[in-house]
Amino acid sequence: MSDEDIDTEQTRRLASLSFLVIEDNEFAQNLAVGLLETIGAGKVRCAGNGLDALSELLVADTPPDVLLVDLGMPEMTGPEMMQQLAARGLNVLGQITKPLTRDSLSQALANLPAEPEPAS
Repeated sequence: MSDEDIDTEQTRRLASLSFLVIEDNEFAQNLAVGLLETIGAGKVRCAGNGLDALSELLVADTPPDVLLVDLGMPEMTGPEMMQQLAARGLNVLGQITKPLTRDSLSQALANLPAEPEPAS
């Protein structure tokens, strides 16, 4: 398989995924959304803090495939939110160090498993 075939496959995969960006800083939130759009991400939604995101996740008919969670937020920090998600059977699959870049985001998403892994 050539590099071009791999890129095409990843682009198709990203387009099929839904994302939730959980970030309280509007600039950082817009940056994340813009980067996701430039790499071909599918549906992208946003939440301004962990409590809003958790509320959205609890009522969603179909939860997002990928969450990008800021660690330092008011109301509920990223680590507190991840504990709540783990209690509901969701896994943390990786981390990206800020500043978020197209390359770091693409690399992290390339490492996603093809199918969701069951929570341990």
